[in-house]
Amino acid sequence: MKIDNINRLNAVNKYEQMKKPVTEQKPVSNNRDKLEISEDYAVYEKAVKALKETNDPKRLQKIEDLKDQVARGVYKVSSKELADIIINKVKNKDEF
Repeated sequence: MKIDNINRLNAVNKYEQMKKPVTEQKPVSNNRDKLEISEDYAVYEKAVKALKETNDPKRLQKIEDLKDQVARGVYKVSSKELADIIINKVKNKDEF
């Protein structure tokens, strides 16, 4: 049986290569995550802000009445009226 000296040298060379410190480092990326808000959401956000700043006494009273009804557990939603509104919105492709 013949032992090949070349194979032993290759093994030693591989070991020597592994002992060398790794000096290559990946470059640090300056890319950062970006947050982009769609135009539709920006419009929605403005509308919500405007509603919060509204000082219309009738609207504020209605909101308080609804909060009170929900808190007491007597607030009822007509499922037929809600379904009619949803169907009309879908048919007209309006935004909810």
